Amino acid sequence: MCDSHAYVAYGITVTTESVLYAVAAWPKLQGPFAFLDLVALRKRKGTLVATNARGAPRSPVEAIPIEVWDVVRHKVVDLELRAAEIEHVDSLLCYECRTGGVNAETLKWDEVPRSCDPYGTIFEGLAGDPQAARDLVQAFGLALPTLVPIRADPLRADDSFTHASDPNTATMISLPGPADAETDTFGLHVECGGDHAPDGQAIVDISLSTPPDAKQRFRSLVSTMHLQPVYVSDGTVVNAGTSSAERVKDVRREERKFKEISVDALKPRWKFMAMATTRW
Repeated sequence: MCDSHAYVAYGITVTTESVLYAVAAWPKLQGPFAFLDLVALRKRKGTLVATNARGAPRSPVEAIPIEVWDVVRHKVVDLELRAAEIEHVDSLLCYECRTGGVNAETLKWDEVPRSCDPYGTIFEGLAGDPQAARDLVQAFGLALPTLVPIRADPLRADDSFTHASDPNTATMISLPGPADAETDTFGLHVECGGDHAPDGQAIVDISLSTPPDAKQRFRSLVSTMHLQPVYVSDGTVVNAGTSSAERVKDVRREERKFKEISVDALKPRWKFMAMATTRW
């Protein structure tokens, strides 16, 4: 049996790896962020006062420019993300690797020996702690349409990795649905009826309106948590006879486009995603 899931959302895609580390680091950054936000506020108001050394008229801390505090914030995030990366890689190593001298600090996720988990069953990805993932994006006024990652190549028949354990994937981050919505506002989910029920169907209207600060929300999350944006697409849906149809070269690509991009090139857009899930 299988289910079909379709999602329509306005958002961006980033590497799943960068999101995973950001989710792990987020709780540990709340204390430093609160301190640095207070420092920035008092610097702007000219009310920052630090404890002086005995006899000194002014603490050197008060003279530190706001740009230096911004560098401190950036470095603190880097340190926590690196710690999350090491912890994640270490959690994937098997007993033989640990006792054999393999050091998680010298490995990247995609360098973990396949022998540690040949079928990719250890790690559940964002689905392992979905609330932690939602806490991060909700702090920036955003949401996760689905916790299932998007593979760089969906047709790799020889890949035994599960979706969650594949290091080369992307995750969709989008605007949230209405706060009072009781159902999933992003997805359409229909089941195969099999031999006991009709096959499912779903059809909805779509509003393409977005709030005025939508783009800033995405940029703030990406820049604050050092996420790695990635452009992912199998093509573009266009109507014949429109200017979009004339501009678009690849209406439907033979191969998925999966390319890391810079923060400056970040461009939220409407995306339609379709995923199938096999249920045994």
